[in-house]
Amino acid sequence: MIKTKSGYIVLAIAIVFVLLSFGLQQADSRDTKIALSNPQHDYVAGSTIALSFTDTGGLNKTVMMVKSSYGSTVLKANDNEFVLPDFMSVKTGLVNWYLYSDNELKLQGNFTIVPKAITTRIETYLGPRTINAGNENYTMMVTIPHDALDNPVADSTVITLKHQFRESINEEALYTQNFIAFERIAAPQKTGKMLLSSNCGNVATKEFEADVYAALPVNFTINFVRNHEYADGNQLTTVYTSELKDKYGNTVNDGTSVTFMITTGGGNLLKTYGNTINGIAQSKILSPEKEDSYTIKAYITGVAESNEVTVKYISALKGEINYTFSKDKRTITIGPLQSFMKQLVPNGTTVSLKLYNKSGQEVSTIQEYTINGEAVFSLPKGEYNAKAYSFEISVMGHTQKTGLIQYESE
Repeated sequence: MIKTKSGYIVLAIAIVFVLLSFGLQQADSRDTKIALSNPQHDYVAGSTIALSFTDTGGLNKTVMMVKSSYGSTVLKANDNEFVLPDFMSVKTGLVNWYLYSDNELKLQGNFTIVPKAITTRIETYLGPRTINAGNENYTMMVTIPHDALDNPVADSTVITLKHQFRESINEEALYTQNFIAFERIAAPQKTGKMLLSSNCGNVATKEFEADVYAALPVNFTINFVRNHEYADGNQLTTVYTSELKDKYGNTVNDGTSVTFMITTGGGNLLKTYGNTINGIAQSKILSPEKEDSYTIKAYITGVAESNEVTVKYISALKGEINYTFSKDKRTITIGPLQSFMKQLVPNGTTVSLKLYNKSGQEVSTIQEYTINGEAVFSLPKGEYNAKAYSFEISVMGHTQKTGLIQYESE
């Protein structure tokens, strides 16, 4: 009896197992009916993109998630198909879709939206717009053709690049890669204006310009010109460069700064500047008031330098230094002083007067400037109250001493 019951129990379990297996098979069989009825790998941007599936008995309960580079969205079936929205169908790229039913993934796939075959616009960039002459410098032209929906065109689309310089016009074919095409255009060895353009199909860009300027200047020479060689503290010496050029023979750009370094005979360092006009820079140096020799060298900082030139100045003062005292000897008039043609020295010439006491010690140094060839010094009693002074007069490199001058005490 017990064996019979055990047999029934085993039989019942076997029947349940068979029924369950049959049910699972039916479910699997039902799931396998889901299939894409209109498979297509590529769609043209802007076209209607609709995915249809075999009816599983309930597409209205099924949703589709769509992902692209433009974003993600969830679609519901409309008449047994899922239609991609316009904001996604007009953008090129890979689109992945996932079909869900009862929150379970039933099917997935992808397709690609490709650009329209006709180019309607070209986006172009050029830079830098100024380059230096020579093959080591270049400008770059970047071209991005688009279709009517502003999508970059497909890779390997041909673009024609043209560039003109002086009498030469060059043309070359470029091919888009990763949506763009670019080309480096080497600078020629001469200065001028380069014109560039590109076209794709029947669409052309506007004209672009790049200016080719001279490369860095090479070493150069300097020279000087002046009215006379006398050190009168008034006339100007003009120091100037040769025409500055680069290694290709191009004249450097206007405004190139040149520094003129001047070393005096006493070792003092002076500096003046000039900017090029038509390749030549010049500057003016005021002549010294006494005999001297200037050594001049010019530099373009960190780039080029010149030869050295020596400018010698000889004394302009002629004859002795005349001077007179007032009746109380408190006013000393020095002059009239005469220059190299016996003309009066220029106004503003420096005259130095040193005062010494009886013991020969220097008491004071006073400076005045000439007016109409004369310099006037005043010695007020309150400041200079010694009984005697001697004087040393210096002007334009000449020195003259006086004897001991007696003064009445307070």
